[in-house]
Parts: sequence; C-alpha cells; structure tokens
Amino acid sequence: MLSKMNPKVSIIFITVFAVAMSRLIPHWPNVTAVAAVAIFGGATLRNSLAAILIPVSAIFLSDLIINNTIYSAYYEGFVLFGDSAGWIYASFILMAVIAHFSIKTFKALPIVATTVVSTVLFFLLTNAGAWLSSPFYTKDLSGLLMSYEAGLPFVLNSLLGNLFFVGVFFYGYAKAVEKKVQWITVK
Repeated sequence: MLSKMNPKVSIIFITVFAVAMSRLIPHWPNVTAVAAVAIFGGATLRNSLAAILIPVSAIFLSDLIINNTIYSAYYEGFVLFGDSAGWIYASFILMAVIAHFSIKTFKALPIVATTVVSTVLFFLLTNAGAWLSSPFYTKDLSGLLMSYEAGLPFVLNSLLGNLFFVGVFFYGYAKAVEKKVQWITVK
C-alpha cells in the first residue's frame, strides 16, 4: 500500500504513526515526540496545514487508544476527545505556528529557544485547562497556582524530551538532505 502512495504522503503517514506510538509505548511522563513534530513541521513544511495536522492526528489517534483502553474506567462509553483535548491540541497548533515564524534556519539558538518557549507554553495552557475543567481546583488564583504546582514535576521531562526529539528531527533531516537520502528524494 505504501509503495503506491506519493513518497511525501508515505513519510507523513509513517511520521503520524511513529509519533502516536511514542505515546503508546512505555515512556517517562511527558517524554514523547509530539511537540518535536509540531516544532519541526512548523519550521520545515511549506504546507502549514500539514504542519498542524501531523501532531494533531498523532494525538488524536493515540488518544483514541489511550482514552478507550488505559483510561476507560474514567469515562462512560467510547471517548472521542478527552476533557483537556482542546487545550492540548491548541498548544501543539501554537507550537507549529511559533516555529513557522521563529525558525528560519537550522541554527541552534532559534531551534532551542522555540523548543523552550513551546514547552513553557504547553505547561501554561494545559495546566490552565486542567484548572478550568477539573473540580479539584478552586476557580480562583489559588486554584490556578495549585494546578501549575501540580504540573511542575512534568516540566523538566517535557523540556528534556522535547529538546531530544527536536534534535533528532532537525539533525536527522539535515543529514538526510545533505546526503540526499534516496527515500526522501524519490519522485
């Protein structure tokens, strides 16, 4: 089936699958390739819609599995979107948009800075979303600060994972283009 697809479509399909799998295999909390794909896609893909759809598709597909198997006890029936999906999806979309405008060359400073900003943005948005949607937090400044405090143990994991996977994507892509790896240039 993949041999009959356009090579670019094949690579996108494989990327979505691989990124979704990075959420399904055992991993440290918040250490997945989703943010890296959003950042890398935003910086390198000419088609902005593809840069957004790749990480969102990976999250959606893996969430379908996670929410309806691992977390099925927390939901009634089949779950299409989890409670915080909007905040999570918005974070990854913003990462792609930020990367599109901030990374113009494969230089370390803009890539690392974008990754750090994206990680902080994810932390701020998703924990604000948890604060708004969870009955565990009071709907005042104290509750918001508690939600941020609860998320602090995951920030370092996110940052290290994002820096690692961003490095893998940008370095791998640079090496592939430099050596003109055949599977990327097939027409």
